[in-house]
Amino acid sequence: MAFHPPLALAPDLARPPAPDAPREARREQYRQLTGELDRVLRETVYGTASWELHYLMHRARKLVREELDK
Repeated sequence: MAFHPPLALAPDLARPPAPDAPREARREQYRQLTGELDRVLRETVYGTASWELHYLMHRARKLVREELDK
């Protein structure tokens, strides 16, 4: 398991929208936040085309880690 540092969000995304903000403005802020989360997760998780490729990448990472520990 790997832990990553907290997300550094833009100030307008880091705080919730004002309760009296227009509905469309709140929805746009939520869309932007969701888009940012999607971008970061794609960079972090390293999506693969198949489970076989995922397994091979995981195995390769373990082998490299073992070599570095020697």
